[in-house]
Amino acid sequence: MVEKRQTGASSPRKKTPSKPKIDWVAVRESFVQGLPQGDDSRAWPTLQELADIYNVSYHAVASHSSKERWAEQRASYQSDIETAKRQSRITDIV
Repeated sequence: MVEKRQTGASSPRKKTPSKPKIDWVAVRESFVQGLPQGDDSRAWPTLQELADIYNVSYHAVASHSSKERWAEQRASYQSDIETAKRQSRITDIV
């Protein structure tokens, strides 16, 4: 016969340390909008670089990126930047 273990005050459960919360909005913005550089340019980090910066696994970053379509958002953002630059140059000429 197998004895049942009693749970409760006599056998406290060990708490596992909680994982730090990741600010996924900030991670996404860093990927989509790039990281500002001192010379008014932007660096476009890879998913691995973001994983290193935010101290999270590559798999977690890649999973969020895929589900939320970060690559498409980045391409659109970069296109908008280029369009704004062209418009600014045209305005400067005229």
